[in-house]
Amino acid sequence: MILKTRPLTQLPDVERIKDDIIKNFGTELGEILIEQFRNVYDDVVNLENVERVTALPTANLARRGKLVLLEGTGGGADELFLGIDTGSGGFSWKEITLT
Repeated sequence: MILKTRPLTQLPDVERIKDDIIKNFGTELGEILIEQFRNVYDDVVNLENVERVTALPTANLARRGKLVLLEGTGGGADELFLGIDTGSGGFSWKEITLT
C-alpha cells in the first residue's frame, strides 16, 4: 500500500488513512502506524513554521515561543534558537543544541 503525499497546506484525512491501515495491517499495528504518522506529520508542519534567517532578528514579545533557524553561511552550520522571556522584563534568544 502506498500513501499519497499531500502539500503541507492540505491536511490529510487521518481517519480515512487510519481505516485503510487497519484494514490492511490489523488494528494494533494500524494504531501504532497512525500514531507514528501523526508524530512525523506534526514534526514536518512544525519545521515548516520555523522562520529562516541569515541574521538573528531582535527578540521581543511577538517572537516569544517562536523558533528561528539561523542558516549557516560559507559552509557554517545552521543554529536553532527559541525566543524567550528573560524574566527581567526583556526577551532573548536561547540556542537549542543537539547533544
